[in-house]
Amino acid sequence: YRRMLFMFKHIFVQNDESMELLLKVGYNNCSITGDTRFDRVSQIAENARELPLISSFRGGEKLFVAGSSWDPDEEIIIRYINENPGKMKWLFAPHEIDEAHLSRIERRLQVPSTRYSIYNKEDTDTRVLIIDNIGMLSSVYRYATLSSIGGGFGKGIHNILEPACWGMPVLFGPNHKKFKEALDLIERGGANCFRSFDEFTNLVNNYLSDQDALRKAADVCSAYIAENKGATGLVASRILV
Repeated sequence: YRRMLFMFKHIFVQNDESMELLLKVGYNNCSITGDTRFDRVSQIAENARELPLISSFRGGEKLFVAGSSWDPDEEIIIRYINENPGKMKWLFAPHEIDEAHLSRIERRLQVPSTRYSIYNKEDTDTRVLIIDNIGMLSSVYRYATLSSIGGGFGKGIHNILEPACWGMPVLFGPNHKKFKEALDLIERGGANCFRSFDEFTNLVNNYLSDQDALRKAADVCSAYIAENKGATGLVASRILV
């Protein structure tokens, strides 16, 4: 596999560590450009759709979006909702939208919930909205105050850059250590890991009660996305000369 590297004319890498690995095996035709995913999520955000029903559902309250959620994440979040029904609005965008999964979410909730496909803006009682389609999540984040990303209690977290690019704190489970952006944002204060219901509760309550903490975390996420954009242009400038 190392010999195969030398069949490439040039290799673009994301960070110093990757560059050092290539140099150690004698491959010198490499350069650090960063991660093109930052450009992609920024582009998606710039072209995000307006979703009047989501805006109507949120109303004048704060909104928590649980993106790409799995059962272990949902169990913790739903317990918090049931114990704190009036603190804010909630939206689930499950990773799997089969009927069994959607029904399981609904059965666990002790507050009024509605699926997006049947929601109407005259419905003022709903506290939890469940997205039952594919493709909306990246646009939904624009309406959120806080977010969580699923997968952290399984094989690994999903894309945390999508919510971060909208400038909001991101929460996720413990299986995130292979994801540089998760480690970076935790270190900077824009993201947090929760391993239990108690940890999730403390994090959410802190953000809801401390507007300065919420704003600082949001600013960290926005700045992190902004400072890491540009990899696509660097790659293109090299291969299109």
